[in-house]
Amino acid sequence: MLEPSKFSTEFHEPLETLNNSTVSADCLDNTLRRTLDQLLPLQARTISQRPVSPWFSSCIKVAKQHRRRAERRWRKTRLTIHRHIFMTHRHKVKTIIQNCKREYFLRKFETVTSGKELFMLSDHLLGRERTMPLPSGTEINLCERFQEARAPSVSGNDFPVFQLDTE
Repeated sequence: MLEPSKFSTEFHEPLETLNNSTVSADCLDNTLRRTLDQLLPLQARTISQRPVSPWFSSCIKVAKQHRRRAERRWRKTRLTIHRHIFMTHRHKVKTIIQNCKREYFLRKFETVTSGKELFMLSDHLLGRERTMPLPSGTEINLCERFQEARAPSVSGNDFPVFQLDTE
C-alpha cells in the first residue's frame, strides 16, 4: 500500500534540486516513474485461462453477480438477514447451473443417432479421450522390433525380408 506522505517526500526531493524554469514535462515524468518504481514495484501475476463451460449463459452470469453483491453486503454488515439473503442467492445460482447443465446434456444426447456416437459422446463427457501414444525409440530400433514381431507369422519365402542399411 502506498503511503501518501512517503510518496510526497520521495517525489518532491528530486524536484527541489531543479530550478522552476528548468522543470520540464519529461523531468516530471521521469521523476514520477522512478518514485513509483521504488515505492510500488511491478509484481508478476499468474492468470489462469480456463475454457468456457458450454452450458454457461447470461442468466448464470446475472445470478452470480447478484450472489456476489449479496455476499459483499453480508461481509460488510455481518447481519444475519444479509447472510440469509446471501445463502438464498447462493442456492439460486447452484440450481440455475444444475438446470443449465441438465438442459445442455439432454440436448447433446438427443442429437445422437447411433450407438457409436452415443459411446463417443459419453467417453468425451467423462473425459476418456482415446489417444494413441507414439512409439518410443530410434527408427532402426522400431524397424527391427516390427520385423521381429512379423517374423513368426511369415512362413516360407512368400514375403521378402528387408534389411536396413545402418550407414
